[in-house]
Amino acid sequence: MSREIRDVQYCQHITHSSPDPRTRDYVEHFEALAPFNAAFRACADSFLDANDLTDLVANVVRKSSPIPGSVVALACLGSDGRDENAACSPLDIIALVMDSGLEQRDIVPVSREIARKFKEQCESTLFGEFEVKLLDRPLCYFEGDPHKIWPDRITDAQPLALIDQDSVNYARRILVQQLKYGAEGDGDSPFGKKLIDKLSERIKSFRRTCKTGKQTSKSNEIVHFDLDAGCAHFDESISRNGIGPSSFKQSALRLVQSSVNKVLFKGLLREPLERAQELAIQLPANTVQRLDFFKTEGLVGDLPEQQKTRLQDNYKYFLWQYHRSEWSYATERLTTITVDAKEVKERMDDLIQDSSRLAISIPTAVSRPGGTS
Repeated sequence: MSREIRDVQYCQHITHSSPDPRTRDYVEHFEALAPFNAAFRACADSFLDANDLTDLVANVVRKSSPIPGSVVALACLGSDGRDENAACSPLDIIALVMDSGLEQRDIVPVSREIARKFKEQCESTLFGEFEVKLLDRPLCYFEGDPHKIWPDRITDAQPLALIDQDSVNYARRILVQQLKYGAEGDGDSPFGKKLIDKLSERIKSFRRTCKTGKQTSKSNEIVHFDLDAGCAHFDESISRNGIGPSSFKQSALRLVQSSVNKVLFKGLLREPLERAQELAIQLPANTVQRLDFFKTEGLVGDLPEQQKTRLQDNYKYFLWQYHRSEWSYATERLTTITVDAKEVKERMDDLIQDSSRLAISIPTAVSRPGGTS
């Protein structure tokens, strides 16, 4: 049995709930994900404590800092933070750091040093990438790079230890303030317009991939799925600029996630600061629940209930298909799974239409809870 699976199965043993998508339909699979992910985070937190890895992170930060700083929380992000991981991929972690005296240029070397020491101290494959987030510097940027704008690494973040929820909430408050008014060390210029433009570009790119099943990276063509052949591809050993064949991740899932983020961040930019910060804190974990939240809080206007429900259902379906690909690769090293091409085509067409409707349903006026403006 591969090392990649052993840690995963340990966590499954802890939770008494296997999120194996091959044994459930897409609705049952989705319902199993949230409790599993919560238990998976608790398992990871216990592993960190048992191996003194939390102290390791703090020590690396302090040794790299001109003044004593503090690591206020460790949090996971991405699919782990959204309760959408099926336990085939490692946890990516951010360390929220306060009052360290570190600069943007220090983020990458400190993050790399943490990752290196993790590998030295333990053999676990539970953990993937590490990134230090400085709470007194721009939180929008991935690894401090102003060309890589990813504020959802904060809005998707979930603390590994429940006791650290207040620290994650504090980071979300700071993020909203920076989106609206800028951040120290970045010319105090708001990130908002730049972010919305980036999201619009990503949505167009993911929509193209939804239609073709293909993506181009550094002049290399990547085939994620082929409906003429009735199959989807997944292969972690092939990477083009960090992207390899990834089933429906870079198409259906990323299109919906980016469309949801556009609604979220346009709403946060539109609302008064205090309400925007509260919305960021109250934001549900997963993508499906966020669509309901947007409707309740007035962040979407004329999105019909039928289209919202259909978009949620199709998101669950494509997440299930992606997890089928992940599991087949992780357990059997299969790089191709078969899919019902007719059903996938119909659902993909609906998903493209409904995500487009989601984008144009964003109100221009300040919202009121309950969906009124």
